[in-house]
Amino acid sequence: MSDFKPSEQYAQWGGCRACLHLHLDGVTCNAYPDGIPLLIASNEADHMIVRPGQRGGILFAAIYVEPLLVEEARRLVYAADSIEKCDAAGARLTEIIAELGDDEESIAAVRGYAEMLIMTKLALQEEPK
Repeated sequence: MSDFKPSEQYAQWGGCRACLHLHLDGVTCNAYPDGIPLLIASNEADHMIVRPGQRGGILFAAIYVEPLLVEEARRLVYAADSIEKCDAAGARLTEIIAELGDDEESIAAVRGYAEMLIMTKLALQEEPK
């Protein structure tokens, strides 16, 4: 049990759900293919250091959400081929910007896609019916 005390890096621990190594079943990972120990899964202990029973030296690796959100914004804009899709994409871009918090670089990228979306919508509105 003492091997599962929080480490000095506990503050950087994002939890199993934020780890790149988590399997789709949500209860196993690359380090613990037979099941993540309850103390780690419940966040009572982190996985920032090698722990008993794990496979190799695999440790927590954060999944960075920001690039995924920016990529989602790009895909939405390039798929907007109707006014309805532009409106839906615009609503989602607003949500994405809110989800990005204070990540100014990512927000600037999404705002650039929002400008492209506005231009697309204007062009669609000008098309003869």
